[in-house]
Amino acid sequence: MATIIIKWPIERDPRQVLMLPVGAKILCIQVHRDRPCIWVIGEEPPYIEVERRVLVTLHTGARVLAEDVGHIRYVGTYQLENGDAIGHVFERMDALSSW
Repeated sequence: MATIIIKWPIERDPRQVLMLPVGAKILCIQVHRDRPCIWVIGEEPPYIEVERRVLVTLHTGARVLAEDVGHIRYVGTYQLENGDAIGHVFERMDALSSW
């Protein structure tokens, strides 16, 4: 199987689950055609195995509990609506969490 760069649109929801190829590496978050998207490098479709990855989007000023800080990894920030809507996207490292 070849390795390729893949783009997925993401929602502006506070929490969402993506099914990505096993071992896929998140490259960045950017806005493409007025929609936030995530780019990853991973296995070319059809995927033999996928894994559940949880993304958490917080907005500037959002409170993050001290016990959650060690369980999230910063992925990137996007801006929409001329900078009026800003999302800071994190990957939840313990994907089975309810947060």
